[in-house]
Formats: sequence, C-alpha cells, structure tokens
Amino acid sequence: MVRYRDPLPRERTFHRKSDAQRFERLIRHQLDTGEYLDPELSKITFQEWHDRWLPTILNSDRAPSTITGYESSLRRHVLPHLAGCRLKELRRIDVEEWLTDLRCAGYSNSTIHAARTAAGKVLTSAVDSRSSPPTP
Repeated sequence: MVRYRDPLPRERTFHRKSDAQRFERLIRHQLDTGEYLDPELSKITFQEWHDRWLPTILNSDRAPSTITGYESSLRRHVLPHLAGCRLKELRRIDVEEWLTDLRCAGYSNSTIHAARTAAGKVLTSAVDSRSSPPTP
C-alpha cells in the first residue's frame, strides 16, 4: 500500500511490492518536481473548467468590454469546438486544428486572435491550478 498527500491523504493498494515501490517513486518524484496532477482534476473538461473560471473573470477588475469580448468569443467560437475535450488530453495540435477550422470557415484574423486569446486565458488558468499539463 502506498500512502501520499496531494494535499489530501490518498492511498493505493498493489498486489506486488515492486509495483507499489515503483508507483511510490513516481508519485514522490512528481510531487517533488511539481509535475503531479490530481487524478480528479485531470478528468475535467474544457467546459467544466470554463464554468469554474468565468465567474472569476466576471467579478474581476477587467474592463466590461474585455469581459464581453471573452464571453462572446468563448460562446461563439471556442466552446462549440473544445467544450467536451478533457484538459488532460487536449494537445497543441487540437488547438491548431481548431484555429485552422476557423480560418477555413472564413473568420477574420482578429476574430481568430480573440478566440485564441480567450481560450488561452481558460487554459492558462487550468495549468496554473495544476488541473492540466502544459500544452507542448
């Protein structure tokens, strides 16, 4: 059995001692280097994180026009494509394909830039909260 904190107490049981020791070394290394991702947080989708992140923006000191721009870009261009993606599984290529789809659909560079910026704000928040690995 391996017990560790992340910061909650957790434990995992193994059939073989060598498997438990290997897992413990991995977890300890990830905790020491800051690479550890909470298994529960890694199941979160873009939509779920967006729903948690948006109230922090709505209640921030950002200009109302900035907030309106984020909301509009997210609702019209980001969520229809990325809402169901798990943050843990979202890769740079997924974002690049989405941006290519927007270009092929005829959206202007400024619209694409605004959508990418809004999506980046959500993803940066997730990475900073350790719910997602950094996009390579």
